[in-house]
Amino acid sequence: MQKILGKQQSNGSWIYPNTKATLRSPTNYNQYQTYKTTAELVEFYGLNKKHDAIRKAAGYLFSFQTEEGEFRGIYGNQYSPNYSASITEFLIKAGYDGAKIEKSLYWLLEMRQNDGGWAIPLRTRNRELGALKEEQTIEPDRSKPFSHLITGI
Repeated sequence: MQKILGKQQSNGSWIYPNTKATLRSPTNYNQYQTYKTTAELVEFYGLNKKHDAIRKAAGYLFSFQTEEGEFRGIYGNQYSPNYSASITEFLIKAGYDGAKIEKSLYWLLEMRQNDGGWAIPLRTRNRELGALKEEQTIEPDRSKPFSHLITGI
């Protein structure tokens, strides 16, 4: 665990180890790595918001939370119901509650497909992953069926 903690950056993030990653910006990959590492520290090592590393990581992750409640960035400017849900889950497990967590949960409820599950909106519009680089957020087509993978996460 000390090896993991020693790699945390001063802003609370962990750096994504694959320097050849190019689909998203390094910030987005670092957000992803921070989410993964936070999940590991919470789930496997039992750390919570009383630990400085978790508080720093939570601050970093919350810096990506939109006014609506989603954690934006891992998919660029596109919606991310799967990562938003999972980030929220591990922050709750770490002991976080309150307005920011509630905002995320309400956002998740608002983002459901008409059939009750979740999907990545760009996929409901038959867009490829290259759309992650687009500045304009792609709105979901809620009439399309939910994704088992996204809902499962």
